[in-house]
Amino acid sequence: MLSQQRIEVFWARVTKTNYCWVWDRAPENRYGRFQVDGKVRGAHVISWEMHHGREVKPGYRVDHKCHNKRCVRPSHLRELTHAQNLQYASGPSKNNTSGVLGVSWNTLRGKWLAQFTKNGQRIHVGYFIDLEEAEAKITEAKEIAFGFPGVEKQRQLLEVSSQH
Repeated sequence: MLSQQRIEVFWARVTKTNYCWVWDRAPENRYGRFQVDGKVRGAHVISWEMHHGREVKPGYRVDHKCHNKRCVRPSHLRELTHAQNLQYASGPSKNNTSGVLGVSWNTLRGKWLAQFTKNGQRIHVGYFIDLEEAEAKITEAKEIAFGFPGVEKQRQLLEVSSQH
């Protein structure tokens, strides 16, 4: 894969913030690029592959959970099929105050509301005091609902919460 020297060069081009690890050599809202063995590849893909110790499976892509195209933080990246990736094709709207797709502030309850839509049906995940917990719960619920790889949880959990 990459030599130790190339790995050091790769990480030298990254600024680690409390949330995203940003590829410094890419314009705003553009994917980072890095050359490996004479071929230019997505920096986020290389980061994911280094973290997982393998190449992305054929027919899969690396998606940004955070919707920041410059982010290379492995915990913000996931391997998805094209169809699964389309479920997350757009990030939060410009009016979104949380920065997390499907999470908004509920003034009446004084909590973060996590919800999303699947096949025209609104799925209520819950209310949360902590934004990070709301993000984790909505991510988990979407993974179950849309059948993302690596999630072996029963769909009944989601079905029960959507009936409330």
